[in-house]
Amino acid sequence: MPMVLIIMSTIMLVILLISQSIVINQAQITRHGYNLIARAAAKAATDYAKEELDSNLTYCGTTENRNDPSTDSASTVLYNSTAYKVTYQVEVYDGVCTGTGRNIRAIGRVYIPELSITAAYVQDIRVRLVRSGLYTGSPGDFSPIAWFKSNVTASLQKDVASSYGNSFNAISSHEEKVDGTASSNVCASNNKDLEMPYGSENGTTLNQNIGLVFSNLNIPQGATITNAYIQFRSLGTSGTDFTSAMLSLPLTMRLKGFNTGNKAAFSCPGSAQFNSTGSLTSQQVDWAIPAWPSKNQSGAAQQSPDITSIVQAIVNRSDWASNNDMGFRLGYVSGAGGRNATRSNGCSGCNGNHLQLYVDWTTGASPVTATNGDTVDRWLDQSGKGNNLSLLSGTPSVSTNKINSQQVVEFYANNGTPEILGNLNLAYPPQSTSNMTVVAVMRPTTSGASGGNSRFVTLLNTSSINDSGSTTANAVHAFTRSGATSNLTSWVNNFSGVTPVSNALSSNFASGQFGVYVFRFGDQTKERLAKNGAPTSPFEFDGGAPAYSVNQLLLGGTTSAAGTYTLAGDMQLAELVIYDKDLSCSQLRLIENYYAQSSQWAITSSAYNCPLQ
Repeated sequence: MPMVLIIMSTIMLVILLISQSIVINQAQITRHGYNLIARAAAKAATDYAKEELDSNLTYCGTTENRNDPSTDSASTVLYNSTAYKVTYQVEVYDGVCTGTGRNIRAIGRVYIPELSITAAYVQDIRVRLVRSGLYTGSPGDFSPIAWFKSNVTASLQKDVASSYGNSFNAISSHEEKVDGTASSNVCASNNKDLEMPYGSENGTTLNQNIGLVFSNLNIPQGATITNAYIQFRSLGTSGTDFTSAMLSLPLTMRLKGFNTGNKAAFSCPGSAQFNSTGSLTSQQVDWAIPAWPSKNQSGAAQQSPDITSIVQAIVNRSDWASNNDMGFRLGYVSGAGGRNATRSNGCSGCNGNHLQLYVDWTTGASPVTATNGDTVDRWLDQSGKGNNLSLLSGTPSVSTNKINSQQVVEFYANNGTPEILGNLNLAYPPQSTSNMTVVAVMRPTTSGASGGNSRFVTLLNTSSINDSGSTTANAVHAFTRSGATSNLTSWVNNFSGVTPVSNALSSNFASGQFGVYVFRFGDQTKERLAKNGAPTSPFEFDGGAPAYSVNQLLLGGTTSAAGTYTLAGDMQLAELVIYDKDLSCSQLRLIENYYAQSSQWAITSSAYNCPLQ
C-alpha cells in the first residue's frame, strides 16, 4: 500500500511537532495532535478505497483489522507502539456496491494505549468515489424532471379489477292493470303465477304490468356492472285464460328499473305502484320473449336480455348502498302471445329457485406489477417529480429479455391503433423555455402505422395539442422518424411559429440494435442529436433562441385533437430521462458511461457527444 508510507511520514511529523512544542496547555496540544493523526488515517483510507475500486469493481469496503501487520496481511493498522495504535476502516454507507461509484465513509482511529478496546480519537470522511476514467454516477445526479426505467419492475403497473357475481332472490312481485289498479285476487295465497300480459286474477284481459323486487344486493355503490339478467321459470297455462297456442305467439315486453336506491316491497293490492314513468329509469330493454310451450322450463328462453344498463343506472345513484333492494317493471309492448311465470306463495313471497336476478360486477381497479405480456396502465416516474405516465391508447406492453437480459416496454400499433403512454397534465412541467435534454435507451423502428413522421417522444402544450405538422407551436419532438426514411429527426417549434430546426440522424432502424439517443438544445442556440455518442453537427435555430412551453408528455405517438391519438411510432423503450436544461458535454459523457455498465443496458458509446468541458 503506497499510501502507508505517506501516512507514516505524516504521523511522524505530527509526533515531532508535538514533542518539540513548549506550551502551557500540553494536554490540549496532545489531543489536537491525536485528532490530526486520526484525520490523516481517514484520508489514507479514502486513497486506499479509491485504489481498490479502480482495480476491483466489486469492492465493498474494508473492515477494521487490529492484528499485527507483520503477521496478518489483512491488517488495517497504520502505526503501532506500546503507547498507541492507529487504524483505518472503509464503509459503503448506503450499501450499494454495484456500478462504478461508491458512497463511502472512511474512518481513522487512535487507540491509547495500543491494546485499548475503545478508540480514544476517531475521525471520519464521507466521500463519493468513482472508478478512474469511467465515472457513471446516475442520471439522477443532474436533477431530471422525468425518469422512466423499465428495469425498475415495480414502476410498471397494470390495473386489475376485482370481479364478483351473485344471484338474488325476489322478495316481492305484483300485477297491475295498465290503469294502475289491482284486484285483491292478485294477493291470494294460491296466486302463484305472473301473467304476461293478461291477468285473469284482475278480471280483465287488459294488458297488465309486472313488478319485481329483489333483495339484499351486495353490490357497492358505483361498481361497474358487466352483466345482468332476470331468470324466470315457466308455468304453462296453469291458472290462466291462456291457450296453449298463445304460449308460442309473439310477445314483446319492456324492462325498466324502479328509479330509487332502495326499492320497497309492493303493498297488496294497492294501486298505481309502478305505472308512473317518473318513477322508472330512462334505461330500458325490450324483450321479444321466445315461446314457453311447456311448464317448469328455466333456460335460455326464460332468461331476460342483458339489463346491465338498468342495473348500472341504479347502482350509480347516490342513495344506493350495498345490500339495498332493487326493483324492475315489465310492461307490454306488442304481440298477441302470453307467457306465464312462477312466483310461488303469492305476491308477498317468491320461491328463490323460480325467480332470480343475476349480476356480475367489478370494483375499483387496484394496481399490480405488470409482467411479461401485460398491458402497461401506468409507468411511474423515478425522478421524484411525480410525472407518472398513464395508458392513453392501445396496449403498450412489457416484454422481457430484450436488452442485457432485461425487460422493456414495447409500442407496436399492429392493429392500427397507436399505442401511447402519456401525461396530459405534468405535475412538474419544464421550468425552462429555452433548454432541454432528452436521453432515451430505445430501439425505434420504421414499422409505425403512420408510414412517416412517426413520433417516439413528444412534448406538447394543451393549447396546441394538434400535432399534425412539424411547425406546431409549443412543441418539442425529441425523437421522430424523418418522413418515410430510416432517419431519426428532432424538432423544436418556437411559440412564434418560426420554421423549426431539423436534425436528421441515420439510426439504422432495421438493425434490431438498441442505442442511447440524446437530444439537447439551448447551448448557444444550437440543437444536437446523437446515437451512442456519435452526434450530428450542431444546427443553429432559425430566428434566434428557442422558446417553448409544454405541459404534456407522449410516448409512442401524438395527438391530432383532444383524445385523438395518431402518428404511431413503433419502438422498444428501456429508459427515458428528460431534463429542462442543456446538459454539458461532460455531463453527457458521464451519462453515456452510466449506460455502458453491465448492470444497466451494456450499450457502449463509440464516441462522445462533444469534447469534455
